[in-house]
Amino acid sequence: MSSPPTSPRPQAGCASPRSASPRSSSRRLPGNATGTRRQQLRTMMITEFEEWLRSRTNKEKRPFDEETILAYAKAARALDALMAKEPVDGDFTACDTAMLNRVG
Repeated sequence: MSSPPTSPRPQAGCASPRSASPRSSSRRLPGNATGTRRQQLRTMMITEFEEWLRSRTNKEKRPFDEETILAYAKAARALDALMAKEPVDGDFTACDTAMLNRVG
């Protein structure tokens, strides 16, 4: 009988996936620092989303218009503001349908 496969060990100086998750790292931050950390994570996600859209084409095989990218980012920032106000624990993946409907 063979032994179960083991996951590779992280290299020295590399964060493991568990320690790099926003939820586990935010638990160690005191007071309002957790909210700040969550907002920084969401801001980073919005920036990466904008860059990703600029590197893709739409269904007509043309680059996304800059106005479209800015409109998507504006909607994401509105959701970020709602998440900061409520305070939601996590990034955008923590949203449910009811929360998304409140942004409109």
